[in-house]
Amino acid sequence: MIFEELSLVSLLTPLFSLLMILRSFSLYSRRKQTWRELLLWLVIWLGIGLVALFPQLLDSLPAFIGIKSGVNVLIFFGMVLLFYGFFRLMIKVEELEEKVVNMNRERALDAPGRRQH
Repeated sequence: MIFEELSLVSLLTPLFSLLMILRSFSLYSRRKQTWRELLLWLVIWLGIGLVALFPQLLDSLPAFIGIKSGVNVLIFFGMVLLFYGFFRLMIKVEELEEKVVNMNRERALDAPGRRQH
């Protein structure tokens, strides 16, 4: 059975991926992400979750890429952490861009009023 073969890592990673997918939907519903960004993160997090649950999906990939060592687990978790970091940075950049746009709008609306005095 599939559940007998699952390790803690192969259970926690898909759960983390699911949380990130839910977070992406939340950001999209609050208009903090575009539909393209939502689609990008859905593909990434679904891929990470599927690879964690079904590592045999990547059986042919190591030979194709040329990876033959046991460092694959380290590389995998490094990639997951990098994607999470990129996800967080992208959210913060979007928030900062929104703040700059709002500040510029406020300044533009206030500017004509100051010149007339």
